[in-house]
Amino acid sequence: MSSLEKEMAAKMGAVSRFVTWAERAALKHSYLSKASINAMRVCIQELVSNIVLHAKSIDGPPTVRVALQIGTAGIIVCIEDNGPPFDPMTQAPVEVDTDLASADRGGRGLRIVRNMSRQMYYVRSGGWNRVWVEIA
Repeated sequence: MSSLEKEMAAKMGAVSRFVTWAERAALKHSYLSKASINAMRVCIQELVSNIVLHAKSIDGPPTVRVALQIGTAGIIVCIEDNGPPFDPMTQAPVEVDTDLASADRGGRGLRIVRNMSRQMYYVRSGGWNRVWVEIA
């Protein structure tokens, strides 16, 4: 099993840097499927974007850490931030709109993450939000 970690401030550029870093790491493991790598990319993009857009702090942007555990059984992504407490597990899934013209903008990222992952966990500990996503 391969373990990696990266940390940076929660600014918009962080989203693409985390995704690129994780994709490069995953592509080194030929046994991972393209579908698993894509699911990892989407989950990181959605969760880190949520932190960048919503985890505001008086002291500036929070810090975000992304850790990867890559093995033959799949990928475990842990995303941590020291922003205000936010438990994505308590958020009700946004209903899927049937009419694009009346659809609200946003709010579907957590639904996407739940659908693309095998499991999702959350804990708040030591001033940090921690979300684990398991991808087959």
